[in-house]
Amino acid sequence: HDDLPLRLHQFRCAMEANAVVSKRLYLVKCEYRAPFRAFLEAHQAVQRAPPIEVVDKYIQLQSQPAKLEEQRSAAQDSLRSCLQMPALVEALALEQQCERLEVDMAQFLFPFTELARILDHKHARPKP
Repeated sequence: HDDLPLRLHQFRCAMEANAVVSKRLYLVKCEYRAPFRAFLEAHQAVQRAPPIEVVDKYIQLQSQPAKLEEQRSAAQDSLRSCLQMPALVEALALEQQCERLEVDMAQFLFPFTELARILDHKHARPKP
C-alpha cells in the first residue's frame, strides 16, 4: 500500500526526465545531424546532374574515342581517391553509428511512450 504512491512518484519523475532527454535528443538531431544529412542529399543531387560544360565537352569528345576513354578513367580515379578520404569515411561511419544509436534509443523509449499513451487515454495522472 505505502509503496504504490512512491512508485508512481518515481515513475512521474522518470517520465519528466525522459521528456527532457527526448527534447535534447531532438535538438541534437535537428541542429547537428539534419544539416549533415541535407549536405549529403544535396551532394548526391549535384552528382546526378552534370554541369553544362561537362556535357558540352563530352559531346565534343564523342568524335575522339581514345581521348574520351582517357577522360573517363581519369574521372574514375579522381572519384575513387575522393571516396577514400579518411575524413569522409570517418564522417559516414559516425553518421551510421548515430543512426543505429537513434534506433536503439527509440526502441528503449517505446514502452514508456506506449505506457504514457495508455495512461493519457484513460485520463490517469500520477500524483506528486
